[in-house]
Amino acid sequence: MIKHMLFSDCLRTLLSISGISINRLSRAITIDNSLVNRWVNGKRIPPYNTLYIEQISEYICKHIKNSFQEKQIDELFFTMDKPEDIGYSLEKKIEIILLEAQGYSIKNKKKRTYYGS
Repeated sequence: MIKHMLFSDCLRTLLSISGISINRLSRAITIDNSLVNRWVNGKRIPPYNTLYIEQISEYICKHIKNSFQEKQIDELFFTMDKPEDIGYSLEKKIEIILLEAQGYSIKNKKKRTYYGS
């Protein structure tokens, strides 16, 4: 079981599963394309207390069109730290995946900054 995933890897995977480009996502959530690009390439992490995660989850969920994509989301969901499935909707699973990756990435970034890496 994979316990942690960086936000960049997580977002890249979710975009791939759903067939959404960086440009489409940035237009959908009305932010600059370069910001989403920095998220996908690990240069930035969305801050806590913003609507980005909810907006991304909602948009990705709308683009899951078949059971193969749903199965990929489920597999990703069960690799996270919180694998219990208590009837979460697909959108909620995507949100949990992103939140877990966001938290791990922010925590990991603070460690690197503290230790000078």
